[in-house]
Amino acid sequence: MGFGEGTSVVNKLEKTFFFANYELRREKNPFTRLLTVPTARMRTGDLGELLTGATRTGLTNPDGSPALFGQVYNPFGTLVNTRRQPFANNNLSVLPVCSTSGPRTQACLDPVALAVLQYLPLPNRPGLTDNFLVNDTVDFTRDIVSARVDHTMSERQNFFVRYSYEKRLTTPPNFFNSAATSGNVVTDRFYNGTFNHVFSLTPNVINNLRLGVTRAHAIQAPNSVGFDPTILGLPSYLRDAAPILVFPIFNIGNVGLGAPGQAGEITTGTIGGMGNNQARDTYNASDSITWLRGKHTFRLGAEYRLYKFYPFQGGQASPTGSFSFSRDATRGPVPSTTVSPIEASGSSLASFLLGIPSGINQEIVQPITIWHHYGAGYVQDDWKVFRNLTLNLGLRWDFETPTANKQQLVSNFDFDAPSPLQGRLNLTNLDPAVAAINPGIRNLNGLLSFPEGPQTKTNYDRFAPRIGFAYSLNNKTTIRGGFGMFFLPISLEALTATGTNITSPQTQTPFISGTTQVTNQTIFLSNPFTNPGLRTPTGNSLGANTSLGLALGFVVEPERPNPYNMQWNLVLQRELARNLVLDVAYVGSRGRNLPTRDIPLNQISSETIEFARGEVAAGRATSIASFFSQQVPNPFVGLLPGTTLNGATLPRAQLLRRFPQYTTVGLFSPHIGYSDYHALQVNLQKRFSNGFSLLSNYVWSKLLDTGGAGAGARFTDPTNAEDISNYDEEYSYSTLDVPHRFTASFTYELPFGRGKWIGNNWNGLTNAFLGGWQISGSGVYQTGAPITITYQGFQLTSGLAAVGNLQRRPNRVSGVDPMYGDYGSRVREGLPVFNLDAFSRPSEENFEFGGARTYNDIRRDNYKNIDLSIIKNVTFGEGRQKLQLRAEFLNAFNMVVFGSPLSVQFGSATFGQVTSPGNRPRIIQLVGRFTF
Repeated sequence: MGFGEGTSVVNKLEKTFFFANYELRREKNPFTRLLTVPTARMRTGDLGELLTGATRTGLTNPDGSPALFGQVYNPFGTLVNTRRQPFANNNLSVLPVCSTSGPRTQACLDPVALAVLQYLPLPNRPGLTDNFLVNDTVDFTRDIVSARVDHTMSERQNFFVRYSYEKRLTTPPNFFNSAATSGNVVTDRFYNGTFNHVFSLTPNVINNLRLGVTRAHAIQAPNSVGFDPTILGLPSYLRDAAPILVFPIFNIGNVGLGAPGQAGEITTGTIGGMGNNQARDTYNASDSITWLRGKHTFRLGAEYRLYKFYPFQGGQASPTGSFSFSRDATRGPVPSTTVSPIEASGSSLASFLLGIPSGINQEIVQPITIWHHYGAGYVQDDWKVFRNLTLNLGLRWDFETPTANKQQLVSNFDFDAPSPLQGRLNLTNLDPAVAAINPGIRNLNGLLSFPEGPQTKTNYDRFAPRIGFAYSLNNKTTIRGGFGMFFLPISLEALTATGTNITSPQTQTPFISGTTQVTNQTIFLSNPFTNPGLRTPTGNSLGANTSLGLALGFVVEPERPNPYNMQWNLVLQRELARNLVLDVAYVGSRGRNLPTRDIPLNQISSETIEFARGEVAAGRATSIASFFSQQVPNPFVGLLPGTTLNGATLPRAQLLRRFPQYTTVGLFSPHIGYSDYHALQVNLQKRFSNGFSLLSNYVWSKLLDTGGAGAGARFTDPTNAEDISNYDEEYSYSTLDVPHRFTASFTYELPFGRGKWIGNNWNGLTNAFLGGWQISGSGVYQTGAPITITYQGFQLTSGLAAVGNLQRRPNRVSGVDPMYGDYGSRVREGLPVFNLDAFSRPSEENFEFGGARTYNDIRRDNYKNIDLSIIKNVTFGEGRQKLQLRAEFLNAFNMVVFGSPLSVQFGSATFGQVTSPGNRPRIIQLVGRFTF
């Protein structure tokens, strides 16, 4: 439901005008979600329902009995004949509750896990998977208030003052009906105030001054704000360290929302969460002068803006702890052997009940205030050279200071400046391979700084020319063209506040290699932060020594290139008939130095991998993985206490990284992206006449880029770069590429009623019922955008993951169509739309990278939609009042557009399966509006 209207009142002096407007909108949108939760029997610890009665071919338990499908194994105690002992009948309910103190030497039920289960509902559907159906609504409200006052001071001066306020509130359902439910209540508020003054200095010189203030405040508040984690039995140090109290995150399994559930797991992303509280302020002042002189119209102006940002935004972890549980701790009988299918052994829920997490993390985010300044000046001349030729000549210059913080909490990272460890390394026994491949380790570079003022150098060489022309061949044909250069705005982000936004990942004992059983180093849920413990924000107190020996994420260089975009077009416009105009245009653009997704600077280079291949070929290494994982003397020994880089030896791979004094170094939004766009655009417009108007447009285009190229696009790009040593290989079809797009819209007033072809003399009553009818509609058809195919993961623990790259892609098999032609029928039959035979696994043993980022023949479903509306207008009071009734049919013909695949990871069980629509079903809206 929505309505809104404004009005103006003219006072007796006829110099002041008032306008006020209020709009509100109330929606209840359907919400359906199918989840997997533990059964009543599982909640007690009895997981016997996982046993199907089937046996696993060729696998036996320590006593010689056949291994059962769905069997859960005990990670406590020693292995017998390299095998784990199974829990009898999968029954953990007979185990005692674990003590909250002291070591655990035998299986027991973790008290925190038992407490968490009390916040989860029982299934409301039969079965072990997809057994909890949520049917509810997402409530949405929007309120808009605006007001404006216009005042004429004299014939030469006038001004207006405008204020607007908008509030949006989105409330998702609490589907668990407890504090454990994930999901945030989203509150967005927008404020704007503007003052605008126009002063005619002379009859041909006009000055326009404008001042404005804007605030956008976004709050995403979890359902559990204020929840004390000690209620669950978690230690008090978690509560005391958290800047905000929320229900911790628990991921019990690896099946996310929308994917078919798995027995013995809980749908990932449903328990706990983290929100944000962010306000952005913009203050602006601008002044422009318009000067009319002969054939010239000059425009000169200047503008200043101050941007302020107050970020408090959580990432992937929670301030009260984030815990993941996998099947590894309870699978068997041989725990180091990969289980296929994964459901055949172990249970993430069993690992959870035993209190053995596979992943442990905690995040602390410190709110700070950051800002930057923007200034610009411009001049433009619209020069009417001849009657039929006009030139537009302009130049804009601007500058934008990078992010700054009064407390010097934002940092930069100089790649080439000396590290604080330079000259202190023990290079006596330096590994010969390291010395040969990474000579920079002898003269170690990489300096973290917390500068006063802006974190990077301000670029002042931002001159952007603008050139355009319009030439009339005759009174029906015009040619227009233009070129412009535009500099992209600099992102104002707090991610580079190194030392304030920190995580505390814990290193858990692996359960698929080594001893494979619980040891005295195993971390348990009841006391999860013991190795190495919670980190404390250090701010800038450690200076260049901040994060030495640890992960250094989200750094920027002291100087960054200007991101810019060049745009050009050439348009031929022809009047085909009265009120019918055709435009044919060529449009192009080129972007350079564009912001992209973060990249890992510590990824091992392709040249280093090639060297390792040579070592294997020469017989000096048994495999590339063993070459990288071999322990070699550590030149940092004793220099980095409390970190994993302080021991006597290190894996060779660590010393082959660009900055070996850090485990990882992430470059935040580097300006290395580029894009190219070319398009043919055809526009046909029938201007409104005889009750009919039409606007249609066709675009044939091609967009290539390196992925996420642009200040906004980088946030939505689906994948990271695969190999930063060969970044140019990322250049391919953009995930925003739409080769063909056709749109059309029309309005037609039916020829019935007074003043029309039929019913010109109808009386008022007849005209009220039969006259004033209008139909309108719009339609769109466009080809689907490309899909990026990735590889499921790193299957070898010492494989490509050791290189430090963030993304992996499969290879394409030549000559095999990657998509089936019967897209719709395969979706309806539950079959994948991707052809598995068209892809192959890159050799992890040989440390291969995969294929291209995107392909022209792997795309989403084509999009199509038609909206129609029927409108009835009834006028009163000699046309001064009007009642309008509208029936709107959105997606009028209920066209189906299939959504994105559940998984685009080659090797995933749901690879290429589509289970959700990509558009809304038909919606019918009835709207009434009264104008007076």
